[in-house]
Amino acid sequence: MANRPSWLIPSSGNSAGAQDPIAPNTVVRYIKLGESGSWERECLAKGLIRFGFGSSTAERFPLCTTGKWEALTASFIHEGKDKGTATRFTNETRHFFEDNGSILWITFMGECLHWGLLDGSPAVCHEDGQGVYIAESGTAGRQPMSSGSP
Repeated sequence: MANRPSWLIPSSGNSAGAQDPIAPNTVVRYIKLGESGSWERECLAKGLIRFGFGSSTAERFPLCTTGKWEALTASFIHEGKDKGTATRFTNETRHFFEDNGSILWITFMGECLHWGLLDGSPAVCHEDGQGVYIAESGTAGRQPMSSGSP
């Protein structure tokens, strides 16, 4: 079986025009950085990826860090979410908390696509009490969107 080529994406951490390889089987997930993008500037400035869904509450943070996903789903249902929504919220949370740095997280800020990989460290509750964060690994970047792009 022949080797498959890696994706090559521009990296803000390299010299102009340099490329970082991203394996072709890399999982890519979209993340919204806060309600109406309220965490975007901080994440960009500090090299963080923040995550919400009430993950920093005294009830949910221990469930997330210990992988008690059924109990997390139950907490969303107890909050009034239907089973489908609770399951979706739990799955999104699980992807974030279990990511060892192998998921390519993408988001859109203004007219640019931004991406990054987590550094594999544990999630930390944000000081403002709204969600958690994990630092980016240093493999991060942005790509301006132009009207001529496909």
